[in-house]
Amino acid sequence: VDQLMRTATQVYDVVLVDMPQVWTEWSVRALQRADIILMVMNLSVPGVYQARRQLELIEANGLAARLRILANRVPVSLLGRKAGTKETEAVLGRRIDFTVANDYPGMSAAGDEGVVLKDARASARLIKDINELAAQLSESLAAEAGPQ
Repeated sequence: VDQLMRTATQVYDVVLVDMPQVWTEWSVRALQRADIILMVMNLSVPGVYQARRQLELIEANGLAARLRILANRVPVSLLGRKAGTKETEAVLGRRIDFTVANDYPGMSAAGDEGVVLKDARASARLIKDINELAAQLSESLAAEAGPQ
C-alpha cells in the first residue's frame, strides 16, 4: 500500500481511495497518508450508527483533524430544502461538512447510460451539491499545500 500510494501521488495531482468500512492494517496506513479523509454517510439510523463507530476509530488513530463528513442522499422537500442535520451532528458530536441531495434516479441513470452526471437526468440540486463539494475540497487542499 505504501508503494502504491507513493507511486500514485507522484503520477497524479489528486488520488482518491475508496476504503472498506472494515479497518485493516493497510487501510490505516492509507488513511495516515491522506491529506483529507472524506467519510461518506447517510442519515438513516444504521448509517449514523456506523458513522459514529468510524468516527471513534478515526479519533483513536489521531486522524480527526483531516476528517470531513459528507451526508449523502439527503432528502429534499418540494420547496427545495434539504433535511436538517442538527440531530445527526449531536449524535456524532461533530459538524457535518457537506451534504448531497438525494437523486437516486439521476445517479442510476448516469451509471446505466455510461454518461457523466450532468448529461443524465440528474437534478440541478445534486449537480450543484457535487460541484460545491469538489470546489471546497480543492480549496482545502490548495490551502494546505500553501504557496507554490
